[in-house]
Amino acid sequence: MIEEIAKRFSGVDASRLFSERNLRDCRRNLAQAGMRVGAQEWLSFSLFASLFAGLVAAMAGMMAFPIGTSAVFALLAFALSLLFLTRYPSYAKLKRAELVERDLPIALGAISVDLQANTAFEKALARVARQEYGEAGRELGRALRDVEEGGESMQEALRRAAERVDSLPVKRAYMQLAFAYEHGASGAEGLRRLADEMIGLQAAKARQYSARMTFFGLLFVSVSCILPAFFSAYAIVGSAFMQMTLSPNDILIAFCAVFPLMDLAILLYLREKTPRILLGGK
Repeated sequence: MIEEIAKRFSGVDASRLFSERNLRDCRRNLAQAGMRVGAQEWLSFSLFASLFAGLVAAMAGMMAFPIGTSAVFALLAFALSLLFLTRYPSYAKLKRAELVERDLPIALGAISVDLQANTAFEKALARVARQEYGEAGRELGRALRDVEEGGESMQEALRRAAERVDSLPVKRAYMQLAFAYEHGASGAEGLRRLADEMIGLQAAKARQYSARMTFFGLLFVSVSCILPAFFSAYAIVGSAFMQMTLSPNDILIAFCAVFPLMDLAILLYLREKTPRILLGGK
């Protein structure tokens, strides 16, 4: 949906406000993220959307704060929105690379088995592209279409496919596929070893995540239960013996907004750091 909105800015060129390096990096990130929108359109959309966010923040701030404070809120909303939108393609390309890495070892294993059975390389690639191998299967299918419909050589199609994914293991996999294409069944063993290596790396990431979960599980319990209990005791003791008073609104905001947002932040962080192999098809 956000790509469709960005495409509406094709007639607006605000990319001249950005440096040539930013434009070049944005173009590469968009391509590697699989986002079908131009760098000029995306940067123009980012700028105008950030201006709109700043305007909304200013109008909302003027209803409750002085003009100076509202201006600070507006500038902060503009800066954060622009930073988020311009950095989003970089984030999206990393997530897409993780999806390709998740499914690629199984796809390489399937191709290796077919090559050892003296199946033609193109047929092995087509079989993987037709089956459920996620983003990796779609990328291999795109490389095969570049050969069959675009007239490219297999080596060139695999090289272009490697450039579309920002991942060193994926680039190694495509180099090994090119080697297997040139050497036939003798290159199948290299594919199998590479697939086993990538599966081992995924298992190591899963173990590291499990170890991290122990700490964050304790942190979540502390933020959900222990910290609110200490806050309640502090509010009661402070009002009774320390001449420190908290208004009912302060306590309401703490329990209805602050603590839930802290819990949500921990859950979102854990969700973000979860290895894609543990998320299945998500």
